[in-house]
Amino acid sequence: ARDHVPRLTERKQTRGMAELCKDRGNNAFKDGRYEEAIDQFTQAINMDPTNHIYYSNRSAAYASMKMWDEALDDAKKCIDIQPTWAKGWSRKGAALHGRGNFDMAIVSYNQGLKIEPNNEALKAGLKAAQDAEENSGADPFGHYFGPDCWAKLTTNRATQRFMQDEDFVAKIREIQSNPAALDKHLADPRVMTAFQTLSGLNLNNLR
Repeated sequence: ARDHVPRLTERKQTRGMAELCKDRGNNAFKDGRYEEAIDQFTQAINMDPTNHIYYSNRSAAYASMKMWDEALDDAKKCIDIQPTWAKGWSRKGAALHGRGNFDMAIVSYNQGLKIEPNNEALKAGLKAAQDAEENSGADPFGHYFGPDCWAKLTTNRATQRFMQDEDFVAKIREIQSNPAALDKHLADPRVMTAFQTLSGLNLNNLR
């Protein structure tokens, strides 16, 4: 029995360190430092590979870097560990959407909604995937930057401060005139936030 005491203490310390890495990762993510966030979440996973939240958060960081395959792998791991956690299905839906697998994204969001029927992030993700599937013959993402996007960006708390920045406004205008420009501008965390706001693909709600 005495043997168990130091082992339990050690396990508790390791989990505490893993949580510290998760918190650092969350802070890096919020600042748009996605590579650093991935590194911190990876350290947390190495210390506690049974924690579904760490995989979920790393999935969001990968998705923010458009590393959709990695985001999908982590979303699947999250679901394997905790299949009744709705956010895992939201992560999977976002990754599938990013890969262009709109039909599979719809399935994933619906799975999540079976668990949490009133989850707004899942509802928004489902609608975004359905819209993208309908528009998949055209540019799959460009339609989010229609004429009404300015009102949404100005009133949304996550994006309204960007509207004072001429560089940001110029990038959005370029995307409006040439939707293919979205790809190069997504490296800018502000544009990524705007895209998430307009599309309903909320990747930022970490735990």
